[in-house]
Amino acid sequence: MAAFFKVDGLTMSDEEKAQKIGLEIHGHVKDHLEAMKNMHSDLTKDVTVFDKYKLKDVGDQCEGVMKALVDIGGVKLPEGEGEGEKKEGEGEGEAAEGGDGEGEKKEGEEGGETKEEGKADLPKFDPYESLSLDGMSGLSKLPELMLGMSNKYPYFGDLCKAQMLAWEFRHDTSPPASFCFGGATGLMDSAIDKAGGDAKEVWFAGLAGADDFESLKEMAEGKMDILFPGVLKGWESKETALQYLATLGGEAKNETHKVLYHANTSVVSAAGNLMAHRYSAKVDSHKVVDNINEFELTEQENPLKHHLSANYTEWKDKLPAALEALKAVVAPAEEEKKEGEGEEEKKEGEGEGEEKKEGEGE
Repeated sequence: MAAFFKVDGLTMSDEEKAQKIGLEIHGHVKDHLEAMKNMHSDLTKDVTVFDKYKLKDVGDQCEGVMKALVDIGGVKLPEGEGEGEKKEGEGEGEAAEGGDGEGEKKEGEEGGETKEEGKADLPKFDPYESLSLDGMSGLSKLPELMLGMSNKYPYFGDLCKAQMLAWEFRHDTSPPASFCFGGATGLMDSAIDKAGGDAKEVWFAGLAGADDFESLKEMAEGKMDILFPGVLKGWESKETALQYLATLGGEAKNETHKVLYHANTSVVSAAGNLMAHRYSAKVDSHKVVDNINEFELTEQENPLKHHLSANYTEWKDKLPAALEALKAVVAPAEEEKKEGEGEEEKKEGEGEGEEKKEGEGE
């Protein structure tokens, strides 16, 4: 994947490819925003997306991504596009200019309740408030900018993640348009995978639904392996991870559980996080501390992603020969069937004549 995107860590050598990918992502974000506007007619409506974002935040963050791609990433738009247009929400607050994207709560507005296994009294903060994208300028730094935007504008990050997960489970049934942010996801994934990183202590934090949480507990009981898809973002300290965890789940309508994973593994420091690509480990233990579910992860000698990649490569290389062998087996069988069809018809006809003869004179 790194060879395809021509990435070398958080940079890429092919600026022509970067321009193409950046322009496609800009177009898909613009189309997505238009679709949201058509669906809801008014982006100020009290609607929650992904059980997390107010509709206005979606608009502000999409605008922020498009602006960053052009102004910071150096992506060139077709002549005339974007000129003379005042962006919706421009000048209406920090979020419109690349702030944290959190919309103000209307008077009397009620947030969704989170059904959790108890709540810890954790301090809340915006982990990416001070994150600046300015140092990620230029087409050669597009991979790093993508990672930065996925944090600065988390709706964009969640949109890419949702499509990535959908592809993992429904790539053969969903239409290609369902994976239009594949270029963004692939670029971020390949950058972190190529960069490799250094071995460090890291804390990963997030929410788990009811079924996933039960699976995690079973994994811990059986000390089973786990593989996290895509880029996993963690924190240098438990305290910071807990602060981040406190920002999650405020709008969730379904049952969720706050989980914390502790590990020692190779991670890349980027855009305010410690990141790993397709991280796998053994779920060694589970305990509950102050109503937070903590899972201890133990490093694997041979990461699952390497094992899976090797199996895929071996399978891919052998597939053409296997298909040819299968054709060779099927072809003679079809020929024999065709040849046998005439004989069977003839025999059936012969049998009818014999039956007739036997009945003659009766």
